[in-house]
Amino acid sequence: MLCPPPMQPERETSAPLSPRPEQVQHVSLLLPKLRPPRLPAWCVSREHLLERLKTGGQDKLTLVLAPAGSGKTTLVRQWIEVQGQDTQAAWLSLDPEDDDPIRFWHYVLTACEHFESKPGQEALTLLATHRSLFPQLVLKQILTSFLNDAARHGSRLLLILDDYHVITSSQIHESLTYLVDHLPPTLHLVILSRHEPALPLARWRARGDLQEIGAADLRFSLEEVGAFLQQALPVPLSTEQRQTLEARLEGWPTGLRLLALALQGKSERQEIEQVLAEFGGSHRYLLDYFALEVLSSLPEEQQNFLLQTSLLGRVTASLCDAVTGARNSEQTLREMERSGLFLQALGGEPPWYRYHALFAEALQAQAHKRLGEEAMRQCLSRASDWYGQEKMFAEGIEALLSAEAWERAATLMERMLTIQKQPALQERVTLLRWLELIPEQVLEAHPDLCVHYATALLLTLDPSSPGTLGLIEEPLKSAERTYEREEAWGKLGEALSCHAEVVRWQGDFPLALSIAQRALTLPPESPMLWRGASILIVVTSEMQKGRLEEARRLILEGQQEYETFQVPGYNLHGTTYMLGEIALQQGRLHQADRFFQQLLALAPENPVEQMMALFGLAQIAYEWNHLAEVEQNLARVLELGNTHRDELGKHVVEMAHRFPALLLLARVQEARGEYAQAQQALQHLLAFAQERQYPLYARLVLMQQAQLALASGVLPTVEDWQATANPLGDAPIAMLQEQEDLLRARILIVRGEMTGALHLLDNWQEEARSFRRLRSEVEISTLRSLAYAASAQPVQAAQALKEALRLAQPEGFQRIFLEKGEPLATLLRTLLLDFREEPSIQFTRSLLLAFVSRSGVSAVPAHAGSSLLLEPLTEAEQRVLRLLVRGRTNLEIAATLMVSINTVKTQVQSIYRKLNVKSRWEANEAARRLDLL
Repeated sequence: MLCPPPMQPERETSAPLSPRPEQVQHVSLLLPKLRPPRLPAWCVSREHLLERLKTGGQDKLTLVLAPAGSGKTTLVRQWIEVQGQDTQAAWLSLDPEDDDPIRFWHYVLTACEHFESKPGQEALTLLATHRSLFPQLVLKQILTSFLNDAARHGSRLLLILDDYHVITSSQIHESLTYLVDHLPPTLHLVILSRHEPALPLARWRARGDLQEIGAADLRFSLEEVGAFLQQALPVPLSTEQRQTLEARLEGWPTGLRLLALALQGKSERQEIEQVLAEFGGSHRYLLDYFALEVLSSLPEEQQNFLLQTSLLGRVTASLCDAVTGARNSEQTLREMERSGLFLQALGGEPPWYRYHALFAEALQAQAHKRLGEEAMRQCLSRASDWYGQEKMFAEGIEALLSAEAWERAATLMERMLTIQKQPALQERVTLLRWLELIPEQVLEAHPDLCVHYATALLLTLDPSSPGTLGLIEEPLKSAERTYEREEAWGKLGEALSCHAEVVRWQGDFPLALSIAQRALTLPPESPMLWRGASILIVVTSEMQKGRLEEARRLILEGQQEYETFQVPGYNLHGTTYMLGEIALQQGRLHQADRFFQQLLALAPENPVEQMMALFGLAQIAYEWNHLAEVEQNLARVLELGNTHRDELGKHVVEMAHRFPALLLLARVQEARGEYAQAQQALQHLLAFAQERQYPLYARLVLMQQAQLALASGVLPTVEDWQATANPLGDAPIAMLQEQEDLLRARILIVRGEMTGALHLLDNWQEEARSFRRLRSEVEISTLRSLAYAASAQPVQAAQALKEALRLAQPEGFQRIFLEKGEPLATLLRTLLLDFREEPSIQFTRSLLLAFVSRSGVSAVPAHAGSSLLLEPLTEAEQRVLRLLVRGRTNLEIAATLMVSINTVKTQVQSIYRKLNVKSRWEANEAARRLDLL
């Protein structure tokens, strides 16, 4: 059975070069983000909240939800400090740049390397080497690996995600939901956020999986206000003053820290009371107060240091030296930390720091006013130089983009992509965000980035949408012009291959084929991301033309090419599937079965590849008439499609998997004689294909309806099909055209138009032999035997059928014969007694027994062999045959059965006639062959 090649589960058909696993864990990561900040000098122990955290730690998730400056980080940091030795913690402070699924999980899994058993190690390797069109599938496989490792951990594990409010990606929310839903008892997740994240909190609350600590919980009580001020102030405050502060600040911890800073150096009660009198209003007012009063009270050198470095998320001494031009940044940072200037120490050697978010916000506002835009851009530019020297490319690019240094940002992107060799397949959301900021004229001067931009768009947008083509073609055509002008042929081939894939997804296969063929004429050059797409487009064309050996050669040549260039991942899954598909269409069923079984074993957690393998195995089982196995495999295909519909996309599931599965299931219903159910199923599929405007699928349904009509004898429906199934036009698909012509030949045979039928069959027979299409040869020879038999040419009919059986026997084809119905069964019965070779006898007998059992079940009634004869033996003749093969004479048989000798002679002659034999020895052989004994 021919089905359209399924939509490729991966638009990019070759794997990108990836960094080694040990590189992946650290390249492009800002490691200070993985360190929890130190506790501030002034810190109030909050025992009641720590006890709540301890109790809630038995749940799956703790959510600490409160505005900036509420003390979320300090509280959780305190909780880590009081944990026993049987508990380990991993910390990640998130930034807006982490709003990319791959980058996010790269950081999270690297943070989990802090745990002794390193449960994220294997998952990190998968993240580095795996790729997919459907990122949620990849993430689920990676997270499953991580969760399994974490479940084997003996200690209690805490994973803390700070500043989760910067995350907006739905893919991150969905994958984190998957993680929480499957957390083992050994792992507890803590999320700190300023606002409620887009996670299924209601469901987790209902299940008792969630503990929440909110802004009201974090407010300092009057006693805690007193405890804090006792640490921070040089002189104690009265109860009335503390109550006034508590009323003004509403227990806001950061407000108290601002107050402590404002009171530094003030020891006289009058000075303190003056500050307290002015200290009030909104949080915004307090920040402005801090910027004007506290910042202005610092030495000018320290003020400039703060303003110039406030634009950086995290700082270390050498970075600050590079930005400010100073040489004493390490001492300055330590002094500011000791003074409590909202600088959080992250540890490490040399140490890293980060400014408190509110403090950074206030500083940046002042920096814009006091330094000016140009000075700020220069600070960012110097920071980028430092990041580049430290191979921290992502941070360097972010700095240059903020400074609007577009040309330098583009150059650094190219350097990063070249060194890391992980183009848009990995952090494509981040890459797309960067590239969309680059002005068009700058992007055009960097053709490599144009191709990466097109790649990121292709892997992010709906490739079948009409508007997608224009968006992607513009940067691709720009890159192609530059490459051609510079004679960069390898890169031009890559750009053309990407272009061909875009056009293919838009449905213009002839144009895609033309572009792909040109791309393959150009010499390959590493890294090869898209060349595999051109190979598969050309392979698909060869398969459609029926040139299956050429398709196979191209696949193997492409595999060798990718191994030569050391591109991992190409030679296993995709190649295995395509070789299985080619072998299936060739009719090499055992070979195809091995390929699909191999793919099934290679990808136990990849539903796309599982569905592809299972559907291939279902098609093979159908050819072998193992109908129960067909139904079992198709049920798994449909189940996987339903389970992963959201991740794969409804369109992909329906068109690439569900539709072909239901079409084959209708064939099984027809094979079981369930014609009404099959017809109803086909009507639904036809309406679906027509509604979705998918003419190729509609054509397949119409052809199958005609086959069903032939099986049930409803010839007017067949004639209707002949009227609607016009030639395929300008882009013929030879394999489909062949199947339709073979169906026409069947119809002509049924109508008695043998000359026309044989003419059609002769037209295809030579091509099938030339291109080594074994299945087609079997089908054509089988139909030729029926045509000759209907033309009263028994010798030619026998020769054609023997040829079909000779070709079919090694691969075990059955449905090809069974679909032809009783006329072919009659020919097989006639032919069976002419065979002398045991394999031919057994194969023909198995076909005849399958005819007896219409449903395809292998077990048949006792003495079913009689039904294999042109005329069954009577019970009396069966008794005579049993005695005859034992060597009894006619007289002995007559005495045993108590009948006359003439009766025995008559029955023996009848047996010889029905078995088509002339002697007792031949009768004995025929009885054994037909299992009549």
